Amino acid sequence: DGRLLFVTPVDPLFLILYYLIKADKEQGKFQPLDQVVLDSEYPSCPLLLKCADVKQCIQHVTEEKEIGSQKFHKYSQEKTLKWLKKKVNQTVKALKSNNILVGERVLASTFINSKQITDAREDYVRYAHGLISEYIPEDLSKELLKYLG
Repeated sequence: DGRLLFVTPVDPLFLILYYLIKADKEQGKFQPLDQVVLDSEYPSCPLLLKCADVKQCIQHVTEEKEIGSQKFHKYSQEKTLKWLKKKVNQTVKALKSNNILVGERVLASTFINSKQITDAREDYVRYAHGLISEYIPEDLSKELLKYLG
């Protein structure tokens, strides 16, 4: 039918993060994940918890308590900012290793030998922050910008 579909891998924590933040604002207490990742508009969203490594990686964005055999989680902004900083640094590394220019001089790169251009780390961090911000709420994006300095 002429449609074009792009598929790209996404860390499921980016999707779960929305539900964790929402639950923290509404309840502010430790809860089982299957009670947090619920949405009447998206009845299949609990399937996010079945993604590979989610149960192990959730510790990057939550505080965890275990009572008996059941685990309870609560959103942690501090842990989330540390995790997002790692994501930004990984993105910076990928941009540099693929020789992607991101600074102001990118417009002039067609006229200059690209080996002469060396973008500042700050340019890469700002660009990577912008990419990561596409996946997180605006308030968290602003906090991440402050956290990155």
